[in-house]
Amino acid sequence: MKLSTTDARVTRELAWLCFRSGSDFAALALPEEGRRGMKWALIAGGRGSRLELMRLMPGIGLGGMALRHGAVCRANAADNAEWLAACPVMLAERLLSGIAFPVFDGSCAPAGVMLFGRRHGLPYAEADAEWIAPLIPRFIEMVGDGAL
Repeated sequence: MKLSTTDARVTRELAWLCFRSGSDFAALALPEEGRRGMKWALIAGGRGSRLELMRLMPGIGLGGMALRHGAVCRANAADNAEWLAACPVMLAERLLSGIAFPVFDGSCAPAGVMLFGRRHGLPYAEADAEWIAPLIPRFIEMVGDGAL
């Protein structure tokens, strides 16, 4: 995906998604050319500067499970807590609950992952997933044609 992470419009839209979903953190992971896994290309609500160095690997952590299974994944202290503990971003940002959405580019395999997290621990409900999911393709379109 080729995008400008400094594009103010894209940054504002990601921050809006973060706010609208009641999240403290939102990020988009995309494939990194020449490397296995994905890197965090866009971040809203991040407190740390190390996030750009962290990688998303299939099957590891919350985002990795969404990437591997191609399905929305949720985690909190009561449900799938091991996914939180295995995710460097969730740990570094002190997120207590999260939801990850695979991002598709028309093929069967996910081309990216959108991750949302909350520091106060309120779990994401199924209803949250149902209204957030349709907003993600619109966000990807905003990022730009040929983005994925």
